[in-house]
Amino acid sequence: MGGHVIFSHWDYFDQLLDAALGPDSWNTLQRVSYVWIKGRWVAYPFQNNIAALDKEDQVSCLSGLVEACVANATAPGRPANFDEWIMRVMGAGIADLFMRPYNFKVWGVPTTHMQCGWLGERVATVDVSRAIANVVHGREDAGWGPNAVFRFPKRGGTGAIWKAVAALLPADKQLYGAAVTSIDKDAKQVVLSDGQVIQYGSLISSMPLDVTLLWLGRAEWARGLQHSSTHIIGIGVRGSW
Repeated sequence: MGGHVIFSHWDYFDQLLDAALGPDSWNTLQRVSYVWIKGRWVAYPFQNNIAALDKEDQVSCLSGLVEACVANATAPGRPANFDEWIMRVMGAGIADLFMRPYNFKVWGVPTTHMQCGWLGERVATVDVSRAIANVVHGREDAGWGPNAVFRFPKRGGTGAIWKAVAALLPADKQLYGAAVTSIDKDAKQVVLSDGQVIQYGSLISSMPLDVTLLWLGRAEWARGLQHSSTHIIGIGVRGSW
């Protein structure tokens, strides 16, 4: 298993991956994710599983949810930032116990410094009635989200997917081991380190945004971006448990 998985709601996308890798080349898996907090495991998403918390934290989270529900009904306009979105949707209890510290750990900046237009399906909202019922019945509720069930290649990891997709494309349209030195967006040209110039119609860059801006000659914009970094270590275990 890798750090990222493939999931989609788009039939065309799914058909493309099946055409590239083969429909029998996948394992279909159920996500199993937990949060370790205060000496106990809480199922993901945390905000749907406050039943696993101690009584004091349950009361704090449920009170915050109810207060947020009332406040959000009369709040003017859209949330100004991610922190305001958290407070409107989840309340102070979940914000202080989990959402603020967790997102600071992930992104490296306070939630007050983040906008909220990126959320989409990435952050679960909360059904207040369902959350209360889960607490009353002591019920785990871990099946939320677009990636609750996902596919992963049987062999080769995530890289096997894109190698197979690349094999569907004309070989003369692919170039590897070449370093980009600059991009001329007006002329729609990419310049390589060997002096080669490639003309393009549309350009999609998967490089970090600050690097792309340097290529575009916008070093001052790149310096103005705030970013975080991480080290990801993968451990493979062979055999049975």
